[in-house]
Amino acid sequence: MKRATATADPSDPNILSAVGSLGRNYIDGGRPRDAVDLLAAAVARSRDADGWLPSQLEYLHRDLAQAQAGAGQHEKAKATVLEFVAASRARNRPGGTPLATTLSAAGPILLEIGASAEAEAMLRECLAIRQKEQPDLWSTFNTQSLLGGALLGQKKYGDAEPLLVKGYEGMKARETAIPPQSRNRVPASLDRLVELYTATNKPAEAARYRDLRAKFPREVLPAPRRE
Repeated sequence: MKRATATADPSDPNILSAVGSLGRNYIDGGRPRDAVDLLAAAVARSRDADGWLPSQLEYLHRDLAQAQAGAGQHEKAKATVLEFVAASRARNRPGGTPLATTLSAAGPILLEIGASAEAEAMLRECLAIRQKEQPDLWSTFNTQSLLGGALLGQKKYGDAEPLLVKGYEGMKARETAIPPQSRNRVPASLDRLVELYTATNKPAEAARYRDLRAKFPREVLPAPRRE
């Protein structure tokens, strides 16, 4: 007589969380294509009766979009971003910090795939929420710099400059409060300033921010799931 053996439910949140951690390790290890296959399957298995991802597993969606972006699947990444933002809007009150957290995750992915206009809209909304709810947090100034980056990507240099400068200065003043996994946000903000002043033919300003950037290491740190 055969012994009954328990089989794991692939839609169990604990299993999906473990799968998600493996997918994140693939992303951080420079293997986005492997992460796409794994995370896409996890997202498909975890949808609820209405087709949405349960709120506690929303990070699977965000990581899938990041993996798709890293794998060059830009249209798929954009569609995934729009889907997880729509899910967050359906769950969270307008103008609340949970929605701002989702928007702050969406913006950088859209910037990575060159969707600067779409990133601008989401980052503007995120910044408005954070300036009202969390005006003194470093992440609010990071959002300001990212919004400047979205404008920079559209060559709206005059609008981008004050956001980029204030975003960098605000983060620099709060540098000790930035967690280790997010410390690359400050040098990333300096990269945007160098790009701005190079594009606008202001070599002295570009050199100033390039010198500041040189004080930071060049390694790329893993992007956090939430900030």
